[in-house]
Amino acid sequence: MDAETAKNFYDNYEWFSELLDDLVTLLDERIEKGLRDKLGYDGESWSGYPSRKYRPTMPDFYRRGIEGKNLPSIQITALLRQDWDNRDVPTGEPMLMVVMHDFAENNFGITQNILDYSNLTKFELGKDDASFGGVLDWGKPVEFHGFFVPLDAFSQQSCTDVDATVREKVVEPLKAIREKHFTKPRK
Repeated sequence: MDAETAKNFYDNYEWFSELLDDLVTLLDERIEKGLRDKLGYDGESWSGYPSRKYRPTMPDFYRRGIEGKNLPSIQITALLRQDWDNRDVPTGEPMLMVVMHDFAENNFGITQNILDYSNLTKFELGKDDASFGGVLDWGKPVEFHGFFVPLDAFSQQSCTDVDATVREKVVEPLKAIREKHFTKPRK
């Protein structure tokens, strides 16, 4: 490997490592704090990413979930690839997929089923191509609503106050979804 190719390899490795570190900070610290402080979420939270036991690979996504007593569950997924089975998922740049649902457990499978277009009985993309809603069939209907936010909205070039951007791009839209679609305690 020539010196320039080696340098590019290590530069890319560092860039992706920093991206993943920044995603963990954004989802696990900044967004979760906003949901707890502004929307009253007080339950368990979890995070994770898929791993391939047969070979090392970049994760397809990184996600965070949070629950609250008698509140709809939330999953926030950073989409790091663009070729999902659900062709209604926007592509072109990495983004957050923010989902609120009424399933009794904050199950990893909600987001995965939407992305894979499996168990969906209804999926509708909003007129803005950034919001969506639908129903999953998991033995009983699971209603979900959500939206997409480009990761660039949280970059140093795009925002000077990450907490204010989290409130504007994630917390306030989730509050509006909860008030419109999830007025009753979850199932």
